[in-house]
Amino acid sequence: MHDPDRRPSPLAAGPPWWAWPLLLPGPLLAWHACVESEMERSASALPFAPSAIAWIGVAGFACALVVETLVYGMLWAARGRRLPFASSVLVLLQLSMIDRVALAIGSHVPEAGAARALACVLAGSRATWVGAAPDGVSAALGSLGVLTLARMALWAWVQAEGTGRRWREAASMVALVWAGSHVVQGLVAELARGRSVVS
Repeated sequence: MHDPDRRPSPLAAGPPWWAWPLLLPGPLLAWHACVESEMERSASALPFAPSAIAWIGVAGFACALVVETLVYGMLWAARGRRLPFASSVLVLLQLSMIDRVALAIGSHVPEAGAARALACVLAGSRATWVGAAPDGVSAALGSLGVLTLARMALWAWVQAEGTGRRWREAASMVALVWAGSHVVQGLVAELARGRSVVS
C-alpha cells in the first residue's frame, strides 16, 4: 500500500565509495587528539604511548556511535520505518564534531566575565566545572547547551530525511532518548558519588 507520508530517502543509497576516505579521517583524528590530550593531562605514567592508547578510546567512541544509530534504527523499525544505517553512522560521526567543539570550549573557559557565561550557554554548565560534576543532576544536564541542542536538531533532521518522516516526529524521539539516557547517566553518577562518600 502506498504511504502518502513516505518521502524518498536521500540517505538510502549512502555516500559513494570514494567519499568514505574523505569523510572519515577528519573526525577520527580530531577525537584522537582530544583523547590523547586528556590522557597526557590526567595520567603521569602510561604502559604505552598515549597516542597508541588514544586509538583504543577512538575505537570505543566509534562503537558508541554505531550503537546509538542501532538504537534509533530499532525505534524507527518499531514504527515501520527503516533508517539507513551506514550513511546515518557517517553523518553522526560528522555531527560529533559539534560535541568536540563543546569540549574545546570547556577546556578554555576564563575564570569570570562574559566569556565564561557565553561558554556556559554554548557548551552547557559542564564548561564551568572544576573536576567532577557536583551531583547527579549536573552530570545529567551538564552538557545541555546551544551546541548540544544544535547537534540534536541536526541528528533529528538526518533521521527525518532517512526515514521520510516529519522533523518534529524525529526531534521528539531524539529529545526523549537524550533525556532518558542522561537521566540514567545522572543516576549512575549519583550512585558512584554516594559510594565514594561512604568509602
